[in-house]
Amino acid sequence: MKLVTCPHCGEDRFLWTSVPKEVVLVVPCPSCGEVLVLYRDKVVALNRKIIEDLTIEERRNHLANVIAGFLGSGKFPILPELRAAPEEDSEVLADDEEEAELCRGAARDPITQEEVVRFVQVELSRLDDPAYFKRHLGSS
Repeated sequence: MKLVTCPHCGEDRFLWTSVPKEVVLVVPCPSCGEVLVLYRDKVVALNRKIIEDLTIEERRNHLANVIAGFLGSGKFPILPELRAAPEEDSEVLADDEEEAELCRGAARDPITQEEVVRFVQVELSRLDDPAYFKRHLGSS
């Protein structure tokens, strides 16, 4: 069990048991009910108003900022080993070849600021596309 401080209300009551180190939890604070993101030993506040009331673009920007906070802190080493997904068809797009080449070095190289920007500007919005999601991240 671990005691953490809620960034919304400042209460030190929030406890959680051991979670696998690569798991991100999105949970409400038991004291104030506001939404928190927990990853390893870091707690980040989500803005409920943005998540519930604003546009999808504003939600994406808010979530991208939260993810960028984990990336900037060095606490979010995305997938130490990338596993190849099975090919769905024999035709491989040039884009996929470029991504495959980038992924081969991913286990060795830290994520660059340019990669974070590309993810936020290009790839984040495409994760809602089932074909894109399945092609790059496996079955949904």
